[in-house]
Amino acid sequence: IIKLKRMYMLKEYRGKGIAQKIFDKLLNFAIKSKFNCVRLSTVPEMERAISFYRKNGFVELKNVNIKKEFPELKNESVKDLVFMERKLR
Repeated sequence: IIKLKRMYMLKEYRGKGIAQKIFDKLLNFAIKSKFNCVRLSTVPEMERAISFYRKNGFVELKNVNIKKEFPELKNESVKDLVFMERKLR
């Protein structure tokens, strides 16, 4: 499992395909490195980001065991997070 922690585009660079190119590089790296999936978390208010992730094959994870599957979030408020995953194989 490889995890995407932060991805942000400044407003003036949005809608130009830059995020997609960066994201494609990430996915190619993950596939070549033989990871079996990519996971991430975001907040529900990031509707544009969630749409982007869905367009790129991510699905929302339900009933996530935070301590086991996202231990790096132990010090963050996770109550309102959206957890997503994309299988690579």
